[in-house]
Amino acid sequence: MMAENRDLGHFIPVACEDLKRWLSRKASTPSLGKELTQVFELMAATIHFEYHKLLNELKSHYSPTDPDSDVQTLGPVREMDHDGFFRSFRSLMERSNFQPLDTDSILSAADKETTRRGLHMRVNPEVFEHLEGYIRGDGTVNVTHTPWWKPWGKVVETVPVHQRMVLAFRLRPHKSLPQDMDLRAIHLKLFRRVPKADVEMLLPGAAVKLSTFDKGMIGLPIISGLLMLVLNLVLGIMFAGVAAVAKLVSWGMALAFGGYGYRSYQNLQVKRQAHNLALTQNLYYQKLDSNAGVIMRLVDEAEEQECREAFLAYYALVTAAPSEGWTREMLDDWVELFLEGEAKLRVDFEVEDALAKLERFGVLTRTGDRLRALPPQQALAKLDEAWDNFFNYSNAAT
Repeated sequence: MMAENRDLGHFIPVACEDLKRWLSRKASTPSLGKELTQVFELMAATIHFEYHKLLNELKSHYSPTDPDSDVQTLGPVREMDHDGFFRSFRSLMERSNFQPLDTDSILSAADKETTRRGLHMRVNPEVFEHLEGYIRGDGTVNVTHTPWWKPWGKVVETVPVHQRMVLAFRLRPHKSLPQDMDLRAIHLKLFRRVPKADVEMLLPGAAVKLSTFDKGMIGLPIISGLLMLVLNLVLGIMFAGVAAVAKLVSWGMALAFGGYGYRSYQNLQVKRQAHNLALTQNLYYQKLDSNAGVIMRLVDEAEEQECREAFLAYYALVTAAPSEGWTREMLDDWVELFLEGEAKLRVDFEVEDALAKLERFGVLTRTGDRLRALPPQQALAKLDEAWDNFFNYSNAAT
C-alpha cells in the first residue's frame, strides 16, 4: 500500500525537533533564532513535565485492567475503576486529535458487504461489555490486486482509509471467544491505514456471514439432490424395466445437484479462509500497538501536538504580527497559510488550544481582541519562573 492523499484535520505531521530547528532557521537574525530555540526548549520541557504526570495517572488507572501486566501489586489490591479509566482515555483521545467512531452503527449492521474482498461480515454485539472506537485523519491508498475476472493482470484500486484507528473494549463471556480470555481486562488496539470498508474485520467476534445468495447456492442444490434421492427410492419400489432408465438418470441428477451443493460449500470455506488470512495480515501489518503501549504512544503523540501548536503560535506572533497584535482569526489564517506555503501541509490549525497554552505559560498578552506574545527574553524569564515553581520545596530548618 502507498498513501496518495491525506486529510490531516488538526494534526500537524512534523516532529517537534524538526519544527523547532526549522522555525529557528527562518528567524530574521541568528540571535533571534537562538532565542526562539531557547523559548521552544523551555516550552517543550514544560509540556513534557505536564504529560509525564498525565502518563503516570493513566498507567495507574490502567494497571489493574492491563491484560499484559506482569508486575506485582504491593499493599492492598486496588479496585478496578473501568469508568474512571475510560473517562481519562477519552480526554487523551481528544488531546491527540482523534474523533469518536460510530461503533453503534458497526455493531448493528446486520447483513452488509463490509469488506473489499466481497465478504459479508457480522459483528456479534454480545461479545462486548463495552466498546469505544476513535479515528484520526482521512486519506486514500493505492492497492494492487488480481481480480477474478482478469487473472492474468493487475488492477490498482484507490481505497479510502482511516490514517489511525483506536479500539478500546471490554469483553463478556461468549462461545466465540477463547476460554482463557481475561474478561476483567480493558483491551486497547491501535491501527494504521485501516480501509473504511474493513473496520469490522478488526473487531473481536467478527465472523463471515452467509448472504442470501450464498445460502441459495449451497442450500438449493443440496435440497434438490435430497429430493432426487427420495424420488429414486420411490421409483425403485414402484417400477421396473423402463422406469429403471429413469431411475439411473435421476441418480445422476441427484449426484450432480449434491456435488454442486458440496462445491458451493467448499467455496464458502475458501472464503472463510481468505477472510482469516486477510485478518491476520491486517493485524500483522496494520497494528501499531496494544494495551499499555497504546497509552504510551498516544501520550507521546499528544505531547508532540501540544508542542507544535505552541511553537507555531508563538513564532507567528513574535516574527510576523504587527505591533498592535492580531486577532485569533488573523493568527489562525496566517499559520495555516504559512504551513501550506512553506511546508506544503494543509492543516486546520487549532488556534484556541495554542492560545490557551501560551496564556498558561504567561507569554501571551491580550488587549481587547488583539493578541501579542512577550519578546523572547521576557518569555524565557516567565517560562523559567514557571519551571522553578514546579518543584517549590522548602528546605528551611524546623
